[in-house]
Amino acid sequence: MILLNILICSATLLFLALAPHDLVNFPPLTNLVDMKKYESDARRYTDACINGLFGLIPLTLLLFYRTALPGWALKTIIGFYGVLLIGAFFAWYVPYFFGSSASHREAFKKFENTHHFLPKRGENIVPNTFHVILHVMMLACLTLAFTLPSPKIITSASIADIEQHSADQKTLVLLDLDQTVFEVTGTVHEHWFSHMLNHAQTLGHTYESALKELVPHYVNAMSKAPPVIPAEDGTATVIKQLQQRGINVMGLTARGAMLSASTQRQLNSIDIDFNHTSIVAHSISLPMTKETAHLEHGILFCGPNSKGDALKIFLNAVSHKPEKIVFVDDKEHHLRSVMNMADASGIDFVGIRYSRLDAKMHAYVLDDASKQLLKPPAASQLAALSTPASSSS
Repeated sequence: MILLNILICSATLLFLALAPHDLVNFPPLTNLVDMKKYESDARRYTDACINGLFGLIPLTLLLFYRTALPGWALKTIIGFYGVLLIGAFFAWYVPYFFGSSASHREAFKKFENTHHFLPKRGENIVPNTFHVILHVMMLACLTLAFTLPSPKIITSASIADIEQHSADQKTLVLLDLDQTVFEVTGTVHEHWFSHMLNHAQTLGHTYESALKELVPHYVNAMSKAPPVIPAEDGTATVIKQLQQRGINVMGLTARGAMLSASTQRQLNSIDIDFNHTSIVAHSISLPMTKETAHLEHGILFCGPNSKGDALKIFLNAVSHKPEKIVFVDDKEHHLRSVMNMADASGIDFVGIRYSRLDAKMHAYVLDDASKQLLKPPAASQLAALSTPASSSS
């Protein structure tokens, strides 16, 4: 975390120096008068925007993901700083040491009347002090980015990646169910629910009213234990191999406990049993703010509660503290909630954002029959008000 904070400070300073340096006069480091002689206002503002983006994008990623930098974000940051540094090397230092064309030397005359400390090399351009400072800052940011520890949340399309992070029996492996362990093949499933939520909000529903409308449909469908298939062919095998090593492997789902029996039937159909290596074999009820969470058959049913909060209460209830948690989920906000709990509890954490079914999620199209289940909020309220009157007549 110290390295990350230093990088954020360095990235902030670099952005503040990089973006406006063609627009401000700060003698002797910059010379706006000479700059205007060689560059039009449009060119200077365009350069400022481009330079600003190269400083702002890495800084934004660092600030947004400061609690857990995903692998793709770290690679993006390294890429931006790498491009900046390579560009500076070829624009300034190759010409300084080996010379350049007359047109290149002419273009860099706009920096002649600024401060320099590097010795002259014939007619070659000389990097001025301000740009040397910028380049040192770029190098510092790139170096710090390379030295950051491995990200706590990675993205993978293979469930087998759990094995390289599950070292021993002091590790707790947690698996989300829908879209991670299995996918439902019926009409109503997690893709359906997510798209229906979006559709409800386009009709004018709030997120809360949309949930109120949709949850009964979803629970009714899921309680019938619609058919499921493994998210990938090797899912059951990987889980069994971890269990054979004596590692605690449990389910952690946003499903409510009312779906416990149907969930167990679905898991049985694909030969998966979390009860074999659950921390405790018996059922537990865990009172929480939104809804009581339940442990059933080695699965923690969180309902609308945060998965991190539910897991914390469960671990406290059974007086168990693993040295490490490995959690696989297709939704990053669930990974972050468990990661934050683990960090606060002094537990090592690795999150795997499971991406194997992403393409199906993006390609899914909501059918017209499903859309007809929802009405705009005003229509829903009128229907609710009219129901008692029609039933009493």
